[in-house]
Amino acid sequence: MRYAPPSRSMASFLHAIKSLVRQPDSQLVRFNNFNFKIHPSDQQIEEEAYDNITKGRYYPVRIGDVIKDKYQVLGKLGYGLGSTVWLANELSMQGPNGEHHCLVYEPMLESAQELLRRNPSDISGFNILLGIDDKSILQKFIKAEQERPSPRKDVRGYTVYASRAFDSPSGKSIGEPLLSDFGSAVSGDVEHDEDVQPNVYRAPEIWDLFEGKHLFYGRDPKEEKYMTRAHLAEMIALMGPPPPELLKVGKRTAEFFDKDGGWIAEVPVPARTSLEESEENLEGSNKEAFLQFMRKMVQWRPEGRQTASQLLKDDWLNGRSSLPRNRTRPPATNSRENQMIKVVKEHRMRHCNKRRTRNGTGEKTIVKLKAQKAAAIRGRKAVIERK
Repeated sequence: MRYAPPSRSMASFLHAIKSLVRQPDSQLVRFNNFNFKIHPSDQQIEEEAYDNITKGRYYPVRIGDVIKDKYQVLGKLGYGLGSTVWLANELSMQGPNGEHHCLVYEPMLESAQELLRRNPSDISGFNILLGIDDKSILQKFIKAEQERPSPRKDVRGYTVYASRAFDSPSGKSIGEPLLSDFGSAVSGDVEHDEDVQPNVYRAPEIWDLFEGKHLFYGRDPKEEKYMTRAHLAEMIALMGPPPPELLKVGKRTAEFFDKDGGWIAEVPVPARTSLEESEENLEGSNKEAFLQFMRKMVQWRPEGRQTASQLLKDDWLNGRSSLPRNRTRPPATNSRENQMIKVVKEHRMRHCNKRRTRNGTGEKTIVKLKAQKAAAIRGRKAVIERK
């Protein structure tokens, strides 16, 4: 269970829990073994490393808790920056610091990355959880928590537990993979004017992929962490000051600009720079085409930026720009460009295939079009022969 928007898997999850416990709903799994390890107060464990405990972001779950007088927390599976993860059920709970929502999956194994750490491979998958076909490992998990309670410590009234891992499946295949980690997700049904992306993944992401570095870091020199004012200062250094009409509609304009559009935030604007200076991988017409592509995105006025669909047709992105005679980097740099173009083309192909499938066409349409083309060619040949 993650504290996030709810999931549809509640029914199957509760069925799995009931089949594991095999007790009437009026009875609970008992956690009466108090012989657990107490971590020293000067040693941080798990989510304690983040400051979200003091901010009240984590719901203060305790193993054995009964939620809504019906369902019970059976053990801790993991934690992250935005949530803790428990073997529990789907509810919206009122905590001491407000309402907490739960995102519920059927019980899953660890992330693909953790599994690969134990069984090395060249695949990366931090945010892919693996399903459980071997249900006996759930019974073992509960029994282990009863017999060997998880180590824990108290942090100003909040109990931090050490996570418990599932045993490896025995003699059975793993279940289907499931994408996880929605700690920074927001609803798309309402308009947002707050920060809605993780700091490290701010736009334009494609610059990060190709250049191997951020275009904007937003690290505040005074606070030594990401802050909006530092991000804005870097944007001004690259693009110049924002247009007055944009400042007039900004809800937070007064925090950073005076009435004449002058910068008043408590961090300096860095020295003026440009996309040409920041780009380090290309030369000649290829570099020029890439920067033209970037300028279609990196603009102050939202209405001046191209849409994702328009960007997918860009000449540079589709490999239609000319290549320079000399390069500033070895061939590996060009491989990065080719790989990006390949990924984009594969994405477009998948998108087109899905669109054909939704329209009820797909492979039959392709065969029909090929047949029509062949017939047209035969027709042209017949006309030529008659002439």
